Amino acid sequence: MRSMAGPSPAELREALPVTARYAYLNAGSWGPLPRAAAEAYRVTVDCELDNGRVGWSAIETFVGAYDGARRAFAEALASTPESIALTHSTTGGVNLALGGLELGPGDEVVTTDAEHPGLDEPLDVLAGRRGIVVKRAEVFGVDDPVPAITGLIGPRTRVVAVSHVLWGNGRILPVAPIAAAAHEAGAVCLVDGAQAVGAIPFRVEGLGADLYTVSGQKWLCGPSGTGALWMAPAMLDRLAVAQPSFMMRDHFTEGHPIWPTARRYDGTMIEPAVLLALSASIRWRRESVGWEWGYQRAADLAEHTRDVLRDADGVEVVEAGPDVATLVTFTSAQGAPEEVSRALEGQGVLIRPLPEPRALRASLGFWNDEDDVARLAAALRSL
Repeated sequence: MRSMAGPSPAELREALPVTARYAYLNAGSWGPLPRAAAEAYRVTVDCELDNGRVGWSAIETFVGAYDGARRAFAEALASTPESIALTHSTTGGVNLALGGLELGPGDEVVTTDAEHPGLDEPLDVLAGRRGIVVKRAEVFGVDDPVPAITGLIGPRTRVVAVSHVLWGNGRILPVAPIAAAAHEAGAVCLVDGAQAVGAIPFRVEGLGADLYTVSGQKWLCGPSGTGALWMAPAMLDRLAVAQPSFMMRDHFTEGHPIWPTARRYDGTMIEPAVLLALSASIRWRRESVGWEWGYQRAADLAEHTRDVLRDADGVEVVEAGPDVATLVTFTSAQGAPEEVSRALEGQGVLIRPLPEPRALRASLGFWNDEDDVARLAAALRSL
């Protein structure tokens, strides 16, 4: 484990090669891939190429990859492997959760007007196919989002589904009081944690949520096609298996019983190389970076970025309130977000254009430094 001093910029550049070329400010979409993850993937694929993908050795690799990824996600959430179902994305976890709750006509879901399509689209489809009622609280620009959300909870509310961190402006929603209000009404609290896990410190079991979905490719720096659904123990008796498959049963035990843990909900079959790469990335984060140092470094740099951009001509920071994560949203007078982001990429700065709000978003990570922020500001000035 690293000391709180953390790795040097040179060590990070060596471990994350892309950061030596770019000011990598788009972890909210994909984080930079570590050498350790790429090497784990390469070794596994080479082994499959030479030795095949069947036989007991391959089976042991397959099972070990799943077990290791479950432990890795549990570490990132400060929880236990028994509470983790593996998916291909945050959206995969959302669909497992909503599908397993078996919502029907007239059932209400309370959410916000600031959710990612990964939550919005599944809700809209359920509204059309199953007749559920979706109520969206207005939280953009609101000083306290809790009353806006909890005020929509009523006797027909089955689910309260919100993001831990809003993808459009980085606002951290206080999950605990929202979950408490949901539980008081007999509803389930589902949380989209895509912009939170690996970026801000928390213990998932301390939030009060019943279901929490995560991505592996963002601040955990894992490969694409990795995600997880965490569930509180009580949900094992409440959530149906939305995607029944070969993965839901223990095929090594006589009678092939359904797994007694969250692994019965595994949402898809995932390539072992991908899962081993994810585990390698999280192991590298723990051993070479340190969880707490990484959280603090990203938070400090995000605040520094806001300060720098507030002073930049033609730039307006979208203020998110007092509780904000590592996302910095801003507008530029130099053009449409897509045009500006493309121009910045040409200058070695990677950020994301947002459709809603129509803005640009810089996602800070522990691998960034003050030079990256200065490079962003200089690139904006040059437009």
